[in-house]
Amino acid sequence: MSVEQTMCKSSLNAKTLAVLKRGGRYSAMDLVRELNVSPFTQITARIRDLRKAKHGCYNILCLRDADGVYRYELIGANNEAA
Repeated sequence: MSVEQTMCKSSLNAKTLAVLKRGGRYSAMDLVRELNVSPFTQITARIRDLRKAKHGCYNILCLRDADGVYRYELIGANNEAA
């Protein structure tokens, strides 16, 4: 992975985290629209990254709505409230 790709991922991780820290539940499509990114899989990959220890070990809850849409909610990081 190039340095540019790593920086882009880090930037998108930070932007995704900033949106989730506002509170509420967001679908991946909500985040795609909010952050103006493509493809859709970028968001789910960033959520996976944020759950990893090297990216903050954030506790991001994933729930499936009655309409089948998965929604993500930031619960906290390192056992602290977000």
